[in-house]
Amino acid sequence: MSRVILYLAMSLDGYIADKNEGYSFLENYSDPEVYDFDCFMNQIGTIIMERVSYQQMLENYETWPYKNYKTYVYTKQTDLVDPNVEFIQKDPKVLLDEIKQNETKDIWLFGGSQIIDLFIKENLVDAYWIYYVLEVLGKGIPLFKRPLLDQLEVESTKTYGQIVEIKLKPKKNKTTFESGFFIINYCLATILN
Repeated sequence: MSRVILYLAMSLDGYIADKNEGYSFLENYSDPEVYDFDCFMNQIGTIIMERVSYQQMLENYETWPYKNYKTYVYTKQTDLVDPNVEFIQKDPKVLLDEIKQNETKDIWLFGGSQIIDLFIKENLVDAYWIYYVLEVLGKGIPLFKRPLLDQLEVESTKTYGQIVEIKLKPKKNKTTFESGFFIINYCLATILN
């Protein structure tokens, strides 16, 4: 069965983009071979993202880099046209029901922050694959807009040079928020040692 995987990199202080919605802080960590990006993409069949993330991708590539994947872009704009993506405004639960009728591979929840928050709020994320990089932004767009760490448990951790991968999954039984602080402290200790 297809899983929804939130897969992204973020700063040590929890930001997925800087205060100008930029990602330049990730440039020193962008070698896909370092963190098995190809392996991840081999298990993906569908990508879900927001319009801003979509437009930033277009700015960085001459052609759409994910032509081999069904891509849905959440937007309120009705004048966008791209044969490589489907522009939508659907309820996420409805969208996932439709996708899972035919999709056997996993679904990459790409971003941005508003669609991520909506999927989290609706408990639609099955796995969180977060890559912490050795950067502190101080300001920006946070990954988590609501208390969540007490609802997650660590599945695995791994380091790739200055990158720490933490794979989280929703807990079957919720505990206290202190467990969330353990996850963050573990991540920081791993990176800084």
